[in-house]
Amino acid sequence: MFLLEAGGVSRPVRLILLAAALVGAAYASTASASVTYVTQWGSHGTDNGQFVGPTDLAANPGGTVFVSDLAKDALGFPIPRIQKFSPDGDFLHIWGFAGGGLGGFQSPGGIATGPSGEVYIGDYSVNLIQKFDSNGNFQTEWGQSGSNESQFAAPQGIATDSSGRVYVVDYGNARIQKFSPDGAFLDQWGSFGTGNGQFLSPSWIATGPSGRVYVADSGNSRVQKFNSDGAFLRKWQTPGPGAGAPDYPQGVATDQSGNVYVVGTNSIQKYTSNGSLLTRWGSWGKGDGQFRNPQGIATDSSGNIYVGDSGNSRIQKFHDSGPPYPDPRAARLKVVRPATTKIRGGRSARINVRVRNTGSSLANQVKLCAPLSDRARRSIRNIRCAGIGSIDAGKRKRATLRVRTRCEAQGKFKLKLKATAANTDSASTRATVRITSCRPEGRGPIPTEGLG
Repeated sequence: MFLLEAGGVSRPVRLILLAAALVGAAYASTASASVTYVTQWGSHGTDNGQFVGPTDLAANPGGTVFVSDLAKDALGFPIPRIQKFSPDGDFLHIWGFAGGGLGGFQSPGGIATGPSGEVYIGDYSVNLIQKFDSNGNFQTEWGQSGSNESQFAAPQGIATDSSGRVYVVDYGNARIQKFSPDGAFLDQWGSFGTGNGQFLSPSWIATGPSGRVYVADSGNSRVQKFNSDGAFLRKWQTPGPGAGAPDYPQGVATDQSGNVYVVGTNSIQKYTSNGSLLTRWGSWGKGDGQFRNPQGIATDSSGNIYVGDSGNSRIQKFHDSGPPYPDPRAARLKVVRPATTKIRGGRSARINVRVRNTGSSLANQVKLCAPLSDRARRSIRNIRCAGIGSIDAGKRKRATLRVRTRCEAQGKFKLKLKATAANTDSASTRATVRITSCRPEGRGPIPTEGLG
């Protein structure tokens, strides 16, 4: 585990998350027409309603929001605490003190609410889970350092199911542990690796209305789905900036319909329960609907989504009105028709073309070719395909095709330019090539024979 000091706060951060922040600075995802920004609250500080990088958050069905935060006072002493807010961000209550149990914290991280209003907090520094009522009154605790049952190596995300059972991401042991509402050990699953049911740096966890369990397998850039007994069901990659390389999920939540929300690189992605991407929104920044290293996400029964915008020390609230959604991963190519290219027979020339991505996601492995008809082959030897690479949404790139001609025929020829990509349909246009005679131009040398 690595520690990052930022604004006087020390908390678990993976090195890959730092790289993701740099990537996210240049990335802006497509906003969803069905997901709207509602409000935000919080600022950097240690007063009530302020944060120093919120670690995680949870919401009960009515929208009451609980946030774990680790701040430090002016002298550098830690102020670990849990804050409680109304659905609109009004400050309601705070609890916690610097300590190691019985209501005190060293590093409060994962947080979850139970079906009866109870609140569970994971303390990753002392490998402890604590249970409170909704007003912060201490009820019980369990856990210690180690790799046996009921032991942890930096517990991260926490989730509960409709029966009140508690699921804990045991980050350092790459496993999930399952407990009764009062902390009695019930089950465990997982190990280090990249296979089904294995984890690399697992972070957050959520349960769905049908009892399914979703784990943000961050090191593997994927979400894994299990039944409540830990049997592997499904997995899917989380698309990275521009829907290109896989992302590094830093939060997961479900709604009442079983849809899954995942915190990615400065964006939020919404999936069906089987991993089909429905929509995504967010970009790097400080404005409404923008994020700086978000971490933690929660939903309520009214279709609201709450996101811990850690780098901006605030909570943002959104409303999801449901489908229809714009296609979140559609890349669409368009080839701009070039001007007529004039080539002298027997020589070569270039056709300069612009290929645009008019869709909402990155176009991968774009290539431009010009297949030759039988008629064109009489005068054109070959046209080499042009590899373009990737094209960001809304951007364009130039491509150059080199045409080599023959001296056997002349005239105008129509070429079909075809652009293809790995993740979208092809696009084409026509290009006109005019081949002129390959006979020498102008007069030849003046004969000298017979001149005296």
